[in-house]
Amino acid sequence: MMMMKTMLLLISVLLTDSLQSQSSSATKDELVALVEPMPYTLYPGDKLELSCKGKEETQEVTWTKDNVPLVDGEHTHLRNHQIEIETVELSDSGLYACFAQGPNSNHTEYFNVNVTDGLASSDDEEDNESFSEQAKKLLPMAPIWVQPDKMEKKLHAVPASKTVKFRCQANGNPTPTLRWLKNGKEFKKDQRIGGYKVRAHIWTIIMESVVPSDKGNYTCVVENKYGSINHTFELDVIDRSPHRPILQAGFPANRTVVVGSDVEFECKVLSHSQPHIQWLKHIEVNGRRVGSDGLPYVRVLKTESLNTTFKEMGVLQINEVSLEDAGEYTCLVGNVFGFTHQSAWLTVYEAPTMPSFKVCQCPVDMSASSSSPAPAVLRLTSVLPSALDCVFFPVMVVFVRLFVF
Repeated sequence: MMMMKTMLLLISVLLTDSLQSQSSSATKDELVALVEPMPYTLYPGDKLELSCKGKEETQEVTWTKDNVPLVDGEHTHLRNHQIEIETVELSDSGLYACFAQGPNSNHTEYFNVNVTDGLASSDDEEDNESFSEQAKKLLPMAPIWVQPDKMEKKLHAVPASKTVKFRCQANGNPTPTLRWLKNGKEFKKDQRIGGYKVRAHIWTIIMESVVPSDKGNYTCVVENKYGSINHTFELDVIDRSPHRPILQAGFPANRTVVVGSDVEFECKVLSHSQPHIQWLKHIEVNGRRVGSDGLPYVRVLKTESLNTTFKEMGVLQINEVSLEDAGEYTCLVGNVFGFTHQSAWLTVYEAPTMPSFKVCQCPVDMSASSSSPAPAVLRLTSVLPSALDCVFFPVMVVFVRLFVF
C-alpha cells in the first residue's frame, strides 16, 4: 500500500513538471490566446497611457513590448505601475504586457497598441477618393476654422519638461497650407533645442520637454489662394521652482453698462499651490484714493469662506448696477509664495430718456395760405421753453412749405 502511494506521488510530480515545461515554452500567440489583449488605436502625436489595474500594492510591476523589457526614458515613461508616451509614433505599435509579481499572487495584462498614420483600407480609400472628387466640385472657399471653440484658450502655462501641442484645424478649397511663427517670425526647427514636430494631417505642432526659453507667442497661419487666417497661442513655461500666482492677461476686463443691469468680472488664475482670491473696490476717503503710506483705499467685496469654491471666487457679480458702483475693481490673488493682482474699470451710465411731446394751437399769420387753419404743432417740452415752442415750430412749417412749393 505504501509503495502504491509513492508511485502515485511520483507520477503526479512528473505530470506537473511536464505541464510547466509546456507552459514555459508557449509562444506569444498562445499567451495572447489565454489572455485577450485590450486594443488601443492611436494616431501619431497622440498620448498613450496604459495601467496595470490588477496589481496589488506589494507587487512589483515590469513592462515589455513584443517580449522586450521596457525601461524608463525620455520617450517612454514608467510611473507608478503605469506606462506613458506623450506623443506616440508609428514605431510604438506592438504588444505591450505588464507583469505584476507579488508574494501572494501574480497578474498579467496585455495591450495591443496600433498607431496608424491615417492610411485606410481599400474601402476607406475608395471613400476618400469619393470625398476628394466631391471636394473638387465644391466652390472655391477661403480657409475657416473647424473647431474654433477649442481654440478659445490662448494662454497655456505648463511646467517645464512637459510636452506642448497646439492645433489649428481648418477647412478650405483648395486645401490650405499650414505654417508656424514664433513671436511673429518664421519658426525654424533649428531655433529650438530638440526641434519640434508638425503633424500636418492633424494641423498640430508638437514641442517635447519644453524649457523656459520656449516661452512666447506661437501663431499658426493657414492659407490658400482665396484667403488667409491665423491664430496665436501664448505659451508660458513655468519653472518647477515655487512662484506666486499668475493671472491671465485681459482678465478682469473693463466693462460699460447701463444703470439697473447686471455685470460680471472674471479672474483667471494659474498656480501650483492653493491660491486665495479676494475682490476689492477702490474707494475715496476724505476725497483721497491713496493713503499716506502710498496704498490705495479699498473695500473688500468678496473673500473665500468654507462654502465657496475656487471657481465661484473667480467671478465677481454685481446685480442691478447703480451709478455708485462705477469705479476700479481689483482681483487680488495670493499663495504661500506671494501675491499678484490685476484691475479693471466699471463705467455706468443712465439710460437715455425719450423726449415728451404735446399738441398745442398757435396763431400764425400765414399770408400764403390765409384760409388754412392754424397748424397743430408738436411741442418738444424737454428741449424748448414753453414760451418759444409756438414760435419756433410755426416758423419751421412756413420754411418747409416755402422750400417745397
